[in-house]
Amino acid sequence: MDVDLVKSRSLALPGCVRFPGVAFDGQAAFDAFCSESQALLDARFVYEQALAVCDGSVVREGSCASCVRVAHFLTQAGDWRDGQVCNCADRLGHRARAMLHFLQTCAGLDEQSALAFIGPPGPLEHRLAGQVSPPVILPRLLLSVEAGGDAVYRLDAPDGAFGIAICWDYLQRIPPLEEALLEIRRVLVSGGWFVFSLPFHYLAAETISRLGHVPRRAGRLPAEFRGEINEIGWDILDKLRAAGFSQAQVHHYWSDELGYLGAFNLLLSARV
Repeated sequence: MDVDLVKSRSLALPGCVRFPGVAFDGQAAFDAFCSESQALLDARFVYEQALAVCDGSVVREGSCASCVRVAHFLTQAGDWRDGQVCNCADRLGHRARAMLHFLQTCAGLDEQSALAFIGPPGPLEHRLAGQVSPPVILPRLLLSVEAGGDAVYRLDAPDGAFGIAICWDYLQRIPPLEEALLEIRRVLVSGGWFVFSLPFHYLAAETISRLGHVPRRAGRLPAEFRGEINEIGWDILDKLRAAGFSQAQVHHYWSDELGYLGAFNLLLSARV
């Protein structure tokens, strides 16, 4: 990282603290990248394998991008995806730090952001509590009944209420997936961002939704269901565009210095 790292709790980052990612608009571009970068991806894998130590954990020195400070990362051997926990105050793991880094450098997150969390609590609420004015947590998609008596899924928020919506490992649990995306689009302002993580099936062109065993009420699917019922593939980008987002991308990122190790680290975003 080409910046003198100092302790900081501001959400504003220096312009040189870039998010180390490559964005893809679809599967074809991603597959081409993987083919062209196979030697690099293999070299990263060999490097990560060499970091394992006999006591089952790895402590590495590096830099925390979201805090802009020198840090170290603790990882249980081989768990690059959910490990690499930073020694900063909030003890954020790899994926949470990467999402926060993306929000700060790409999605315009700052102390005045109108921010919404979609789904159950994730790892970023504590870090952002008190730093934006104020964070709003929408715990789940709420089922309401409109004037005509038709059951529809709506978030309990007015149109265009937020600048950024964050969703942590939740969309795979929502049976009415397309309706959820429409609602998230509705509560975002023009130019707003939807940034989310999930178990992304990057080898699959299409999402598989296993809804046959999901109980219905009055013929309607529930707002959420325990476990992964949507095996989300690349067509999630088309679903986002169909819901009214003008830009939808998958971001592949990796950085040794920032503690973003592991194969195929992927973060998704959409912009109104």
